[in-house]
Amino acid sequence: MLSVKSFKEIPIQRNTLVLCDIDDTVIVFEKLGKKWWRERFDDYYERTRNYDISDQEVLKEWVHQIQKGEPVHVDEAGFTDFMERINATGSILVFVTARSSDLADLTISHLKQVGITPKTAIHYTNNESKGDYIANVLDFDDFEHVVFIDDMEHNVNSVERVFGDKVTTYLFSM
Repeated sequence: MLSVKSFKEIPIQRNTLVLCDIDDTVIVFEKLGKKWWRERFDDYYERTRNYDISDQEVLKEWVHQIQKGEPVHVDEAGFTDFMERINATGSILVFVTARSSDLADLTISHLKQVGITPKTAIHYTNNESKGDYIANVLDFDDFEHVVFIDDMEHNVNSVERVFGDKVTTYLFSM
């Protein structure tokens, strides 16, 4: 796992499949970051003493916030450069998000609001382990290289657990 703060730091070789998270990696919502999630989770957990209930309540609140919020690019200049390199090398970008597929229209709208029009399907893991989801759904056979980018260490770890060194992983931090 390599840590990066900009998409400019991620090399792209010919014929690479790039698997990229969306929230807090490509787009972010004002006030909704890891700190917000942790504080809300801790508040619910203190009241319920139940991990699953706390997680579900924070998720509901987060969905409500993104439905009315305006996304901003996390790294607009870096992402623009990144897309140019992906296109120049005949590589492909596929978004893999933990969001529910119920949020598909909203997700596309959010990406378009920051100037991104996805050229391939967006994969919604519905909070399934990203490593397991990718192994079950995506086929790498036509690619020489595979890159995975996410802001959550547990997602990067799940991809490393499933694929080992077959996938180059990047932990994106703002």
